[in-house]
Amino acid sequence: MLRPVPLSEKGDLHTRFEAYRRDYYDLVHPGEALEPYPWFDGYWTEPDRHPSWITAGDEVAGFVLVNGWAESGLPLDQAIGEFCILPDHRRHGLGLKAVVALMALHTGQWELKVHHANLPGMAFWPRALAAAGAKNPSQIEGSDSLILRFQTP
Repeated sequence: MLRPVPLSEKGDLHTRFEAYRRDYYDLVHPGEALEPYPWFDGYWTEPDRHPSWITAGDEVAGFVLVNGWAESGLPLDQAIGEFCILPDHRRHGLGLKAVVALMALHTGQWELKVHHANLPGMAFWPRALAAAGAKNPSQIEGSDSLILRFQTP
């Protein structure tokens, strides 16, 4: 279900990540140029960054990037920086299972940000957090996004 991305697979993740970023950026910032992502390499060098494949059997079905950066500026233990289920694997419950597995691996105070323009994400995250047993949920409303904060036991 979740498997750490080893350094030897960094190039494969980068290729998939850039495709995901182009699609996502076009959704939330239509017509704007894609900005660089300066934190990618840090997922293999910084202790609070964790890149993982989301798998379906032996097949890569997506990825999740966990880090320790708080968009809200409030204390936290973990943040979901990026979460992607590849198109061929969507709508089969894999995303929910991946979130449940992720929350079991890393406990404490979490947060993640969802852009309002990401309608599938706005619908997905409340269901996923409920399925994972997230506690003490709160929301911080932004002009173009919503920060979800919650705890896992």
